[in-house]
Order: sequence, then structure tokens, then C-alpha cells
Amino acid sequence: MTFKVSLKVHTLFVLIFFTFQNTVFAVIDFPKHAVAVHFGSHCVMSNEGCNKLGIDDFHYIPAGMEYQYAIYDNYFHVSTSTFFDKFDSGFNKDNEDGHFVHRYGQKIDFGINIINKYLVYGTVGLSSTKYQYIQSKTTLSALYGMGMYINLSDRYGVSTEFDIQPTHIDGVTLNVFSMAFSFIYKF
Repeated sequence: MTFKVSLKVHTLFVLIFFTFQNTVFAVIDFPKHAVAVHFGSHCVMSNEGCNKLGIDDFHYIPAGMEYQYAIYDNYFHVSTSTFFDKFDSGFNKDNEDGHFVHRYGQKIDFGINIINKYLVYGTVGLSSTKYQYIQSKTTLSALYGMGMYINLSDRYGVSTEFDIQPTHIDGVTLNVFSMAFSFIYKF
């Protein structure tokens, strides 16, 4: 158990380092920094099934924020980002109501540029999720997903992304499925 938490914490620090370090690809003339505002929805499901936990259907995610740093962006794309999402989803476990409050974390994207206009990518990362169940708690868990980015101009773009985050609450795994639409400004 301690090894798993220690590995997650070390991985989180490595991802943070990549976000804020001066990369060796600094001579490449593409905007490396970006800020994104995203809107979307999420659904929470259990390995035991939705009906057993009284889990709600899809919910609207209020605006989230994200800072991205492109490590490499030529034919292949590698970037890392720091993000924050506010949740609004409830669940019922053992006749006790609970809900997710927010999450924040680090992720890294790997993708392929298609004619310098479209980017298809996969994403992996770590997220700290705060939830209220009997008392307020926070859990660290991995996330993974994929997305597509459309370059509108040299500075602006839009993207759509979904990710899955298995979150463990008192011996039960709840999978948070998130889908977001983002407006992106690059600088």
C-alpha cells in the first residue's frame, strides 16, 4: 500500500517537473504555453453497477481550468498540463449520501499532428479528488483517456477530451467518466 502511494506521489512530482522545466526543444518556434477553459459533463459508475450504489447519471461540469506546456510539437506531440475541475455528482453507499467536490492534478498527452490542423492524442496522469462521504476526504488516483484538438489559428484552438478515473472509496471503486469541450489560447 505504501509503495503504491509512494509511486503515485513520485510520478506526480515528475509530471510537475516536466510542466515547469525549460525543455531542450526551446529553439522550436511554436507556442509552448497554453491556457484552456473547459466545460463538459461526467458520470460516476461502480464496478458493482450503478443501481447498487444509487449513482446519478451524467452531470454538467462547471468550468474547469488547465495550463499546458508543449514539450515537443512537430509531427508527434508531447505536452504536460496542470488541471482543476469542479464536480457536481452524488452517490449513495451503505445508505449514506456522498458527492464529489473537485479534482486537480497533472497529466501528460502523447499525440500525432495531422496536417498541422488536427491533433489526436492519448492522455495519462494523476489526480487528487476531494469527495464528501460521511466526512470530507481526498484520494489520489490515476486517470487515462483520449482527445482531439483542432487548431483554429496560431493562437486559438478547441478540443474535446474524455478520461476515466478509477477512484477508491472505502473498498469500492467508482469510475469517474469525464467528457469536456475546451477553448484554448496558446502563447
